[in-house]
Amino acid sequence: MTTRNHTLQPLLQAQKRRAVLPWYFDLGGKAAFLVVALAACLLALIALAQTGRVVSLSYDIRQLKGEEQQLIWEREDLLARLARAQDPATLEQWARENGMEPLAPGDVTFVTVPAGWSPAIAVSTLAREP
Repeated sequence: MTTRNHTLQPLLQAQKRRAVLPWYFDLGGKAAFLVVALAACLLALIALAQTGRVVSLSYDIRQLKGEEQQLIWEREDLLARLARAQDPATLEQWARENGMEPLAPGDVTFVTVPAGWSPAIAVSTLAREP
């Protein structure tokens, strides 16, 4: 019984493929550790950048909410001033302070306008009169 001495083809093919692969597949322990450490540092930098952006946006949101509250207070103040200004008693007092007096019923003149009247007709009628 004899056995043949021959090399296995799949092993030779795998060795040839590995020889063609880039150098980083043949890293030693120190080099592999450095690559892993570098990858971890990059991930940490990405996480820190995102955290910084979130903090910045949070600050902006807080500032905008403060401005919104200030504008709400200002709006309420203006609405209160408008309500006080439109109060009939306040209007009457302001008018009297500025020299205005209420009209007597005989001082008011009412003019009735016909149904088909328009400003253009009135102007043309006035233009024809001598």
